[in-house]
Amino acid sequence: MYQKKNLKVQAVCSMFIAAVLFGVCLSTAQATRVSTAVIEDCLINESGFNCDEKTCISADVSYGIQTQLEVVQITTIQVGGEPVEVEETTEIEIEKSIPTLYYPLRFLHTVAYYPHEEVIRTPHPISGCDCQCADPNFQGFCSTRSPFDLENLCASWRGEELIGQPATTAVPYATAHCLHMGEVYFHGYEICGPTEYYEIAANLQKGSDTLNFVLSPADPFYGINQASGFKVKAELLGNQEKYKGVPELSNYILYIPALPEAHPYVQDYQNNMLILPREELSKDGSEPDKVGISYDAFRKLGGNASVSEAGDGLHNQLFQKHSADLQKLIMNPDAETEYLVHGKRKFKESMGFQAGMAKVLQYKVPEINYSQVALTLPDVTTVKVINTESLGIIMDADVQAFTSMTDEGTLVVEIANWGDLKTDYVVTVTQANMNIIKAIPAQSRILDSYEQATLTFDIHTAYNIDTINECAVRLKSPTGRLYDEVSVKFDASKHPSKYSGDLQLTNDAATLTEPNNLTAPVITLNGPELILLECNVDTYVEQGAEAVDDVDGTVAVIIGGDTVDTTVCGIYTVKYFARDAVFNFSEITRTVKVVCPGSGIEGDINNDNMVNMDDLGRLAANWLVGT
Repeated sequence: MYQKKNLKVQAVCSMFIAAVLFGVCLSTAQATRVSTAVIEDCLINESGFNCDEKTCISADVSYGIQTQLEVVQITTIQVGGEPVEVEETTEIEIEKSIPTLYYPLRFLHTVAYYPHEEVIRTPHPISGCDCQCADPNFQGFCSTRSPFDLENLCASWRGEELIGQPATTAVPYATAHCLHMGEVYFHGYEICGPTEYYEIAANLQKGSDTLNFVLSPADPFYGINQASGFKVKAELLGNQEKYKGVPELSNYILYIPALPEAHPYVQDYQNNMLILPREELSKDGSEPDKVGISYDAFRKLGGNASVSEAGDGLHNQLFQKHSADLQKLIMNPDAETEYLVHGKRKFKESMGFQAGMAKVLQYKVPEINYSQVALTLPDVTTVKVINTESLGIIMDADVQAFTSMTDEGTLVVEIANWGDLKTDYVVTVTQANMNIIKAIPAQSRILDSYEQATLTFDIHTAYNIDTINECAVRLKSPTGRLYDEVSVKFDASKHPSKYSGDLQLTNDAATLTEPNNLTAPVITLNGPELILLECNVDTYVEQGAEAVDDVDGTVAVIIGGDTVDTTVCGIYTVKYFARDAVFNFSEITRTVKVVCPGSGIEGDINNDNMVNMDDLGRLAANWLVGT
């Protein structure tokens, strides 16, 4: 039973959250937002929490961005029988897993994968013999020419092209048309509305004590009230906004290989699933040239034997759609398939059914999307947001070939952490020219030192014009610091075709136009390669560097590596990085030695602040011995 002491807790948190939403902190596009509110009143219930928990910390957490906080709390202890207040620091890390949308499946029907027609020559009815399929399990129809048709040599007849000899009065025969369903069957499933799942993992470290817990949409609450150690309540408040670009699949049917169980397609069903719009299938099998055709619908085709060919009415079946997509992937493993699920950009690497679980279709949401977490703690005097930053670079960025004015375009971006600290990175695609659809959501990744990641973005053209398309890819920190930027260009122009009239020029695959450039830029330091500074006396001034490429001319130089602190003795490495338009890389370093008397780092400060590179190994060895 709840004891109502005061109901203002929820109101205070709600008002606080509203304040955050309206911009108390940085924009969600730039940084994780964290703020606090003091709770004057509380709600007591049977779980044992008391009113010591007076501070509510709210944080927005997105996949790919780790939120790190340092919280200082006041604790009262007894010293010599007297109460003494002491400060305790708790380090908090909060991280969100990639959100996954689960689309439950509802069984609809079972269809044949490869329905095909067999044509058998049989005696003409004038001989008195029956026209029938060789196997009674196969059903179909018979077609017989009348005496008039047998005399009319210009007339064609269904299936005669397969037999190789037309029926005539001299060679009269009839044909049996048998529908073979093939050996493989697929189950078709309607796709229901999605439910979301992700986890918010929290790690709290206070001295030698560690607390870990997980929140999720299905389990959004956590609480612990230890006599000594942690006192914390946590609640997942939900998402700040709806996911963008979520597939709407209510008009589609998912087909999964089902029978026989030993067939290779069934064994490897994840790579052979097909997704079709409802208009391409026949629910009850009554429509020809659609998936799911029945024996009854096939038999009705017999009335058109004089104007049809073998196979008519059996087009657009699963095996035809499957084969066309497999051929696409053979020609280009990165091609966007039309029906094969595992070749569709939105579902690549996100499909999977676990044994014993109901079948569901999965879609992973890669873009930045914040969930709000509220932590309630005892008196907190300070909350610090900890950000770690290391130089990040864009290793590559290009648009794969795709057909103009379709939604098949994919921009692939490779990024790397080029520094020594685990860091959050945000990748944005902006400044698209008029021919590119501009609504491209940003994505983020957490990378360890020198770790790399590959991100994909949907990109497509809006107009049917002959032009070079261009967009800017930027790599930033969540706080907005720009690490790297490149311009990506591709064409989506019209190309000649064999058709006439309006089809004289038709859309074709987009291509990247790159110069034949295999040489990396040459970087030249401004100033010496090694600088000696005296601790607490000299100040380090960054002199920079210049880079020149044989094709692109002068290119930008990115500076990273160590931050030189002339109050701390040591050897610092400053990195200079350059890249040309086709991602040829070069890098050089400058060594800065901060000399502190008695530290073990020896060296003379000369007028030029430099030593030659032959001395670098000796200097490093002296430093190691000194430490």
